[in-house]
Amino acid sequence: FLLFLYMSIYLFPLYIFGIILAPALGISLHSFAPLFITITTIVLVAKMCSYRKTYRYSFFAGLSLAFMATVLFCIQWALAVKDLNKAYRQSRINDNPDIPTWVQIAQQVSRDAITEKALKLGLVYTEPGGNWDEWGFSMPSLNYNEPKKHDPLIGLASLFRKPAIGSDEKIRILESTYNNRYATEERLWAGDNLTTENISTHIRIWPEWQIAYTEKTIAVHNGGANRFRGQEEAIYLFTLPEGSVVSSLSLWVNGVEEKGILTTKEKATTAYNSIVGVEKRDPSVIHWQEGNQVSVRVFPVMPDDQRLFKIGVTTPLRKYENVIVYDNIFFTGPSGTKATETIKLEISGKPEIINKPSILRSTDQRVFAYDGKYKPDWQFSFKAQDINQHGFVYKGKAYTIARYNQQLMPYAIEQVYVDINNEWEKKELDDILQLFRHKDILVYQNGWLKTTEQNAEELLKQLSKQHFPFFPLYGIKNAAKALVITKGNTAAPNLKDLKDTPFDAKTRKYFKTDEQLKVLDLGKSVSPYFKTLIEQRALNYEKADWSLLKQIAADHAFPVSQETEDQVVLKDAGLVIKRTDSSDAGNAPDHLYRLFAYNNIMRQFGKYRNDTLQDPVNLVAEAEQAYIVTPVSSLIVLESQADYERFNIKDSKDNLQNASHNKSGAVPEPHEWALIITGLVSLWYLHKNRRLKKAI
Repeated sequence: FLLFLYMSIYLFPLYIFGIILAPALGISLHSFAPLFITITTIVLVAKMCSYRKTYRYSFFAGLSLAFMATVLFCIQWALAVKDLNKAYRQSRINDNPDIPTWVQIAQQVSRDAITEKALKLGLVYTEPGGNWDEWGFSMPSLNYNEPKKHDPLIGLASLFRKPAIGSDEKIRILESTYNNRYATEERLWAGDNLTTENISTHIRIWPEWQIAYTEKTIAVHNGGANRFRGQEEAIYLFTLPEGSVVSSLSLWVNGVEEKGILTTKEKATTAYNSIVGVEKRDPSVIHWQEGNQVSVRVFPVMPDDQRLFKIGVTTPLRKYENVIVYDNIFFTGPSGTKATETIKLEISGKPEIINKPSILRSTDQRVFAYDGKYKPDWQFSFKAQDINQHGFVYKGKAYTIARYNQQLMPYAIEQVYVDINNEWEKKELDDILQLFRHKDILVYQNGWLKTTEQNAEELLKQLSKQHFPFFPLYGIKNAAKALVITKGNTAAPNLKDLKDTPFDAKTRKYFKTDEQLKVLDLGKSVSPYFKTLIEQRALNYEKADWSLLKQIAADHAFPVSQETEDQVVLKDAGLVIKRTDSSDAGNAPDHLYRLFAYNNIMRQFGKYRNDTLQDPVNLVAEAEQAYIVTPVSSLIVLESQADYERFNIKDSKDNLQNASHNKSGAVPEPHEWALIITGLVSLWYLHKNRRLKKAI
C-alpha cells in the first residue's frame, strides 16, 4: 500500500498529460495504475475491517513495520549525506590546492552501501524535482554507464537531504574508490542488452621457467530484439596478475578467426573510433591501462546474436616463500552471472602440486579440466623448482631467467616520511619512532609535520581517518637521503585519474631525474598511485615486513635496484630476466622475451611520460618486435585489408606475431636439431628408394 501510495503521488505531474493524450494514445492511462491500485486497496481494507475488526490490527502492524523501515533508511541516508557534505566543505578550504576536491572527499567518506547510493543520486538513481530526465525524456548518461533506476526509499530520503557534490566529482569518486571503472568507460554505442554467455580458458604453465600463457575465448550475446537499431558495443576490462602482458588478440569475422595486428595506440584508437562511430563495421581493439588492466572493445554485437573474441596473456607466476601461484585472470564487462566456462590447464613436467581448485579434475598430473558454471576467482599452486637455464634466442640475443636475490647497499637515511592512513595502528607508528629515533620523521597533513612521541597519537588519530595514502611525493626535497614508508590498499585513485591537475604536473616534473625515491610498503596490497610509479621505475620500491625494516634501520642500508638496459626484475615473481649476446639455440618459450620487452618498455616509459616532447619511437619498435600491448602500442582487428591500408596499419612478419598454444616459440636444442635432420634424411632416403623400385 505504501509503495503504490508513493507511486501515485510521484506520478501526479503526468496525470494531466495522461488525460489529454488518452483519446489518441490509450497507453498514457498507465500513469493512473498506481492511483487505481491505491484506491482499490483502501476500499478493500475498509470493507474487510468492517467485516472483522481484527483485520485492522494486522494491516496497521504491517503498515507500521514498512513505515519504520523507511524512517530507518532515511536516517542512515541523512547521516551518510551529512558526512559527504562535511568532507566536501572541508575540501574547499584545504590548504593544498594541488590535490583535487574529489580526492580529498574520497579519502574521508565511508565506503558503505548507503554512501555509494548517495553518490549515485542523479547518475543512476532518479530524484524528485520535476526535471524531464526523471520521466525518461532524456538519453542515458554517456559518462556513467549504469541503467537509470528509481528507488522509492532513495526518492523519499533525497527529499530531506542531498549531496552537494557535483556530478563529475561523484563519478571520479565512484570510479576510483568503489571499483566502478567499468561504468565510466567511454562508449560509442550502448551495451545494455549484452551478457557474457560462455568463456573458454586454455592455460599452459611452464614451472621450470615460472611462466604461464592464458587464452580466454569469450562469447558475448545481445539479447535485444530491435534488429534495426540494435547493434551494441561490448567492452571488457581485464585485471591481470602483476607483471602480465597481453600478447594476442583475435576476433571472429563471418565465422573465421582473424588475428590482431600490433600498431601504435594512436593509430588503433583512430581506426576503431572512425569505423565504430561512423561506418558501423567490424573492429576490435585492446588498450593498455594503468593498474594492471587492459580494455577490450568489440563491435558490433547484433540483436539475438553473439560475437567471439580471444585474448592471450603472458604471465610471470607469483612466488611466496617456496610456493608458485597461478592466479586466474578475471574481468568486468557484460554480466556473466549465468555464463558457463570450459577450462583446460596444461602443465609441463610433474611439479609437486600444493593447491588445486576443487573444480579442476585430472586424469594425470599434467592436464586439468573443468566444464560448468563460470568461476572467476581461483588459484593453482605448486612447489617451486629449479629454474631452467636454457633461454630463448631471438635476433642474436639470448633471454634467460634466474632467481632474484635481494642485495642491500649502504644508504644514509636522514628523513623518514610515513604515509599514514586507516591501515596503521598506534604500535606500528611507535615502533618506527623508536627505530628511527635519531632521524626526522615526517607525516603529511596540509604540509609536512615532524612526528614526535608527544604528538604521534594525535596525528595518527587525525590521519587514520583517511582511507588511502595520497601524499605528494614531489614535496620530498632530498630524495637521495629520504625513505618513504607506506601501507596501501587497492581502492584508491591512480595517476591517470589526476591527469591535467597541478598534482600530476608536479609529479611529472619531480620524477624527471634519474634518482629513484626509496619506498618500503608494509601493507598487504599496493596502492594504485604507487603501482603506476613502480611500473614506470620512478621508485625503488620494496614490499617489506618488519624484519626487513628493522634490518634497514640497523644497517643503514636499502635494497639496491638491479635493473639495467639488459636486465629486468619481476619482484612479485622473484625473477630476473637477462639479455645477452648469443647465437646458441634455446628451448625456452618466446614468452620470456615478451616479458623482458614489456618490463624494459615500462622502465623507459616513465621518462617519456614525464617529457612529452620526446617521441618514443624506439619503444613502439620494441613492442612491435615482441608483439605486446603497452602504453604506446595496441592490438587491433579490422574487417578487411583495405581498412588496414586506409589507416596505415602495417604488419611486419619480422617479429614474434600473436602468441598461441600451437607454437611455444622455443627454438630446438642441438640434440633436437639432430633428430630433425635424421628424420629428414630418412624421409629423403625412403622417397629415393621408392622411385628406384618403380624404375626397376
